[in-house]
Amino acid sequence: MVVGALPLEQRKLGINTSVISPLYRHIRRNELKKTGCHFQVRLGAHCNQVTVYQGVSEGLPIYFLDCPAAYDRDGLYGPRPTVDFHDNAWRFALLSRAALETCRRLRLHPDIVHSHDWQAGLLPLWCRTEGNGWIRTVHTIHNLGYQGMFPADTMEELGLDRQIFHPDGVEFWGWLSFLKSGLVFADQLTTVSPTYAEEICTPRFGNGLDGVIRSRRHETVGILNGVDTSAWDPQALVPPIQAGIPSGRQAAEQRLRDEFGLEPGGQIACVVSRLVHQKGMDMVPVASSTLLESGALRLVVVGTGDPSIEASFHLLQSSFPTRVALRTEYSTSLAQRVIAGSSAILMPSRYEPCGLTQMIALRYGTLPIVRRTGGLADTVRDGETGFIFDDPTTTALHSALARWINATKAYEAMRRRAMTTTYSWTSTAEQYIRLYNEVHERE
Repeated sequence: MVVGALPLEQRKLGINTSVISPLYRHIRRNELKKTGCHFQVRLGAHCNQVTVYQGVSEGLPIYFLDCPAAYDRDGLYGPRPTVDFHDNAWRFALLSRAALETCRRLRLHPDIVHSHDWQAGLLPLWCRTEGNGWIRTVHTIHNLGYQGMFPADTMEELGLDRQIFHPDGVEFWGWLSFLKSGLVFADQLTTVSPTYAEEICTPRFGNGLDGVIRSRRHETVGILNGVDTSAWDPQALVPPIQAGIPSGRQAAEQRLRDEFGLEPGGQIACVVSRLVHQKGMDMVPVASSTLLESGALRLVVVGTGDPSIEASFHLLQSSFPTRVALRTEYSTSLAQRVIAGSSAILMPSRYEPCGLTQMIALRYGTLPIVRRTGGLADTVRDGETGFIFDDPTTTALHSALARWINATKAYEAMRRRAMTTTYSWTSTAEQYIRLYNEVHERE
């Protein structure tokens, strides 16, 4: 999402930006053109040919690294969501090495290389050790829980210098951590919300890397992601959803009740999420059951995830078949219909680096019920544009749900405030441009 939206907005603001990505199997090759750039990349004993193709999106050049042995596969990181490819260390080390070589071969001459998450964690290392000081680096942490951990002997397999395998380098409890490489060697660190930037300095949210983040606190900043307003436009609905005009919302709600077979009455809350522990989804069935039983609540759930959590929602639906609807699938159009027709959306995450769904919901006047963490705390104002609770417990979530149901007098005013709240990619891009300039001017 960020790599697609942020560079496009930066180019609109006059920044000469390019994107480098693996040529995954799902990318349509017939829309790409040859650059004439191809080279060998050696990583330890591995030596592979890389060919660079170019695509263009709204004027943004995107360079695709074609190495079939690495990227021509079903799945980006593994054959299934919970199973990784055995050679991911090599695949993503290749990405960083080939990206740097592409810059050299195509004479892109970047002032700043902006890398993301563990998958590109070795790029700041190689920019520093092999770039001869000609590139400054910014590395963004999207989720500190994913660290790119590999056995220590991977150092030799990738041809990495053993001298950096220590606690102040890339070593993490005896393992090689790609993410830690980015944290240690980048000139600047960012993450995707101001609150998450503070949280990851603590043992509770730092996933063992909080000490590294604290040591670089002055070079770490949180910048909120934005929302693609063209993809999530409440005024594109028929009739449109507009602040202060009830007809669009009433129509969307009735369509939702008809589509999911919900009985009349009650307020509709929705879940559009991965059904996993991190998102707090295990708390929702228990927290909502008494409100469903009383008839005050209708619940629509869209998502897939942990089988045990899915099972708890299936059980809830069987207990309240005309008050709970469950779809274990996802599509943008389905998510839009559900968010547009609901009065509230539940996001009780135990941690949430940024969160996109709550920002989308605000555009539709669907009030977020969120836990005070990460980007949720930065984007929702309690009692003004949504409802916030603190403790990750079913009791606290139930209380927040009850507050929402009982807020009938304030509801329309909250909706109007929510719909006038904007989190645009323009603002995000402007903040990054200021940061790039600052990093570039450092001694």
